[in-house]
Amino acid sequence: MSFELSFLGCSGGPVETSNCAILVKPAQIPYSDILTLPDAPFFMIDGGAGLLLLAELIADEEKQPKLLLLYEDSLLVERYMNVKRTFPFRTLKGPAIALLAAVLAKVAGALITHPHADHVLAIVLNLPGMVGKRASLPLYGSQFTMDTLQNHIFNGHVWPDMVLLGVLELNSLSSKVPTDICNNAFSVIRFDLSHGIIHDTKETYESLAYLVTCSQSHSKILAFGDFEADSVLGLHKNLLIWKHVAPFVIDGSLKCIILECSMHSVAPDTQLYGHLTPRHLIEELEILNEILKTMKIDPLQDLHIVVTHVKENIEGQDPRRRIQKELNELNDASGLGLRITMALSGVSMVV
Repeated sequence: MSFELSFLGCSGGPVETSNCAILVKPAQIPYSDILTLPDAPFFMIDGGAGLLLLAELIADEEKQPKLLLLYEDSLLVERYMNVKRTFPFRTLKGPAIALLAAVLAKVAGALITHPHADHVLAIVLNLPGMVGKRASLPLYGSQFTMDTLQNHIFNGHVWPDMVLLGVLELNSLSSKVPTDICNNAFSVIRFDLSHGIIHDTKETYESLAYLVTCSQSHSKILAFGDFEADSVLGLHKNLLIWKHVAPFVIDGSLKCIILECSMHSVAPDTQLYGHLTPRHLIEELEILNEILKTMKIDPLQDLHIVVTHVKENIEGQDPRRRIQKELNELNDASGLGLRITMALSGVSMVV
């Protein structure tokens, strides 16, 4: 089985729209069927973008993504992609606003990587439109994320207590323990990540990666939240993930790795706030390559890498172009042979 990914948002800020959110479904099931299935195999990863971006996508998914219109030097969409673009919402007929409500109401749950606003803001605002006919919407994440959402957002002050009102379920996932979602259509394993240091407590800020497996085909995607390279803090959290997924690269069941690259390469002493640069991204994948190369020649050749969470450049040049150029150069120099695609808000693809 292949996965179809629709990026409602892929930005890492500082703009307030188009932030990280991905719709995920089996590629062979069209949205026209998703709307009719009683238990659709359809979920989200993060919720930094939602109703507005989805409405625009349903209304006209072939238009140039808005983020690219911010820059004079942006390229055509296809120039950012190393995989074929798809248009899954073409099959839907009817007013965009009605279709929007129907699609959102079919989201069977959301995997939240961490509770920063650029990953949860839209899902907080959109909740009334996402519940549909079901009792409540399940959110999944770490205990830290669930506690943060309950205590600091759904607390009756910042936002109504949607858990108390029965609109929302907050589900804490145990680390490295499989959990079934979407009526057992998928199995999810969470892994811990480091996303910088909390300023006042000096504790490591917790983010998550998710390994999602289709229960029927055993096809997989690996999606990272915001995180930093193991070389920054020396915690080796990422190494544990690479060791776990290595067999799935060898047998071909790992279809795609989605991970952040927030900014272009910078001076060594620059504060990254728990994010990756192109050098860090390739460095991490070289570690995976080292684990695998005793088992297979060129083990990462043609592995799909989708890059998200790029921070917008208010100085005027498209940051994706520079990051893409650096990644391609580092990919060539390392001989990894990765297929690198830059995620774009409003763009879908099959992996």
